[in-house]
Amino acid sequence: MEELINTGAIDKTGRSIFVGDIVQHRLGKFGKLGGSKNFKVILYGKKYHLVEESDIDYEYGGIPLTPKLSGSLVVINSNRIVG
Repeated sequence: MEELINTGAIDKTGRSIFVGDIVQHRLGKFGKLGGSKNFKVILYGKKYHLVEESDIDYEYGGIPLTPKLSGSLVVINSNRIVG
């Protein structure tokens, strides 16, 4: 079992976000891309980033996980959520 690393960020439902979690960002009613996007939380260097859920090569790190961004995310899949 791999070690759970808490990012210190909280999603909009109040759950803690951990490295390896799959989070969903809903772009809203007026989003240009439409719909929602799923991202995987990774540790890139000493910071936490979001990459496409299916991305296996993290050469450039993706989107930095900031407190403002984490407030619009929802954890949809995690190794620590049972049931």
